[in-house]
Amino acid sequence: MNILLTNVGRRTYMVKYLIEETKKLKNLKIHLAENDKYSAALNYNHKPTKHYTPLVKNNEKKYMKKIFDIVKRNRIKLIIPCSDFELKLFSENKNKLNNLFCKVLISSRENIENFYDKRLTFKICKKNNLLTPEIFNSQKELNSAKKKDIIQKDIYGSGSSGLKYFKENETIQFTNKKLFQKRINGKELHFDILNDFDGNFVSSCTKKKILMRAGETDQAQILNKNKYDIFSKKISSVFRHVGNLDCDVIEDNSGRLFLIDLNPRFGGGYPFTHESGLNYIRIILNMALGKKINIKFKPKLKKFSKGISIHSKN
Repeated sequence: MNILLTNVGRRTYMVKYLIEETKKLKNLKIHLAENDKYSAALNYNHKPTKHYTPLVKNNEKKYMKKIFDIVKRNRIKLIIPCSDFELKLFSENKNKLNNLFCKVLISSRENIENFYDKRLTFKICKKNNLLTPEIFNSQKELNSAKKKDIIQKDIYGSGSSGLKYFKENETIQFTNKKLFQKRINGKELHFDILNDFDGNFVSSCTKKKILMRAGETDQAQILNKNKYDIFSKKISSVFRHVGNLDCDVIEDNSGRLFLIDLNPRFGGGYPFTHESGLNYIRIILNMALGKKINIKFKPKLKKFSKGISIHSKN
């Protein structure tokens, strides 16, 4: 089977995990697509076949034309998009790629829009009784709240973009270009929730965030509680996403779980899930091959830390 990872960037772990799977799947051929020929993931190992693509932003048609060309020329059977900027494009072209016998690990266009517009995410959570921070909808509501209880975010942001906390002596100006939420204090958690190609729950992994860097989890502790499993399955059934869902959750001091952010792709917290023993890469490959999936084991309850590696272009 030929598999394509797009816009892999610095995600060398995704390449590493796929290369490890070639030991079991002898016919697995890895293809990487990237616009930066010096990117770390593209130069991590010589085994994958490398393809250069245009930047997605402001080049959507050229980008997808190149992707279709790669799929046709190399008989790609599975695409795993890795960047936020391309998710909507792949959701729009999912059926056309399926007609080329190429599966895409991507949610529906409606779901992608719901995930990246935090106002829509809020509405869906409220409708389905998923706890999520309340939103301030006017200057009056902001003025009536304590400044330290307010968080500002980008409505369409990712990677903690636009995140801001306020002091009591600061002035907050309401604008429809930003999202103002009630601050929830408690333990910061990260969930990976894996669904199959039909949006059915497969597995989940919960981590306590120990250290963050540039919006990604740098150190984490694997956790295993029944209430986390129940919460994961609830999220899965409400959104019915495809593939991995990267979730930020806060457990407040009374033990309630609040859904904070959702990213419908593999995120910076996935390596902790994989190293705990939950190999979602292998599961996805097996799903794409039509094999039956049955996960009975629990993750290793360990603490993990990320490192740094250097890679050069040959």
